Formats: sequence, C-alpha cells, structure tokens
Amino acid sequence: MRHVISWLLAASTFCSSALACVGQVEDWSRSYLALRSVRGHFDGGAWTASVDRWGGERHRAMLCLATHVSAEAAATAQLLRWMGPPHERLRCPSTGCQAFAADAALAGELWVYHWRGQHDRLGFVITRGRVSAATWAHAGE
Repeated sequence: MRHVISWLLAASTFCSSALACVGQVEDWSRSYLALRSVRGHFDGGAWTASVDRWGGERHRAMLCLATHVSAEAAATAQLLRWMGPPHERLRCPSTGCQAFAADAALAGELWVYHWRGQHDRLGFVITRGRVSAATWAHAGE
C-alpha cells in the first residue's frame, strides 16, 4: 500500500505542474544524463537541490522520461540511449522486484534507475525487449 501511495503522490506532483515536461525527450535525456552521476545526500554526497529535492531537475527529468518511455513502449535500446545503463537489472519475480508495484514483481525483468541512491528508484518493466510500464519505489518517509 505504501508503494501505491508513493506512486500516486509522484503522479499527482507530476500532473499538477504544467511545466513538468516542457521540451522534448532529448532535452529530458540530456538533463538526466548530466545529473546521473552527481552524488547527492542520499548516496553519500552533500545535499544538492537539483538531485535531492522532490521536483528537482533530476526528478523532473526522470518523471518525463518515464512517462514518455512507457507511453511509447520504447525498445530497450532506446531506453539505454536516453538514460544509460540501469543501476540494477532485476530478474522477476524476486525480492528486489517486490519493492516495486505488483505488476513489476510479475515481470520477467525490471531495469532500475536510482533517483536518490537506494532511497528512491524508478523501475522499468521490460517485456519482450520493450518497456511495458514504469513504476517507482520510494522510501515513503
């Protein structure tokens, strides 16, 4: 239930901002890739608003990419181009997949991208070489 509530909060934050996804997928990709390796508070670095803040630049880029990639049922090659290699690749069902939504736990594979270290993560359900869904796992604090 906690994960469903976290996902709904993420979706409502995303949908409430008319400026959340201004631009093109290449813009969001460029932003995400530029910030991907920046260490923030949740992965051993100093607090950095652009990567640690809810609605910060990395979070917004990931939300926009997740929406676009899942709506387009993007091929994994395209996902790799836009976001780079996943931080984790989980075979499902598994304990790791259970941290995400129930539909992710039933998938064959889940590609996980860290937003704020292991604290908050974005998962892409991979089905037959394409993204079939995007799902978040939040710490829920």
